Amino acid sequence: MVFMVSLALSNTLYLAALIYYFIITFLGYNALPFLHHTELLLAPIAVTIILWFVSLFGLNLSKHLAPIFLSGVVLRK
Repeated sequence: MVFMVSLALSNTLYLAALIYYFIITFLGYNALPFLHHTELLLAPIAVTIILWFVSLFGLNLSKHLAPIFLSGVVLRK
């Protein structure tokens, strides 16, 4: 039970971060007058929400994305 709550919470945080990223990107490009059809930048939000529902059945995004985030970190001795 605790695993499912932590899984849902962590995946929801990833969902919120990705949606925020897509909206901020859309707003930035939408401000440029020479770009057209910038609303297409909001299309990945639907895909992200579908993947979020799928991830609630056992895909732990934190476990799979942590090595990607930490791969560029080099600690000095």
